[in-house]
Amino acid sequence: MISTKIIVEANRIAIRNRRGAANFIVATPRVCSILEMLPEFAFMPVNGNVNTAPTGIAKVGTLGGRFTVYRDTRTEAQYQVGQRSAYLEYALLGYKGPEFYDTGIVYCPYIPVMVQRTIAPNDFAPRVGLMTRYGVVDHIFGANLYYHVIIVKGLGTAFTPGQQSVYL
Repeated sequence: MISTKIIVEANRIAIRNRRGAANFIVATPRVCSILEMLPEFAFMPVNGNVNTAPTGIAKVGTLGGRFTVYRDTRTEAQYQVGQRSAYLEYALLGYKGPEFYDTGIVYCPYIPVMVQRTIAPNDFAPRVGLMTRYGVVDHIFGANLYYHVIIVKGLGTAFTPGQQSVYL
């Protein structure tokens, strides 16, 4: 059921942005667990000496050869004490095209790294300062054309036939 919802919403992104359907998913660990159980899920190969459970954003595999799946373990939206009584499980679908501007959010470094060499006035030791200037902006037609969030409910409850567990 969740894979059907993902495909439907991915194609809705293609209709909105007129560029392409969603090609990546960023999901919470529990939603990734569900996706990993699907028969069309392919795991990312890992070297034997590499930590297979990295924290933060980690590429975990592909879904049907169509979506690259990332696991987000550092999401602040998942559980905030005092604001929610249960975890918020979600899957963020997005489209990233072949060009740098073909996405919903664009990183624009206009001074990548500026190096300033100086001498400290107190001890005359050499110092190096690094500075960067950049902008993170939405696509000119809007970031909402390139992304969609699916909120998944009912993961902790037993499944009963006819129960809908995926909501927009």
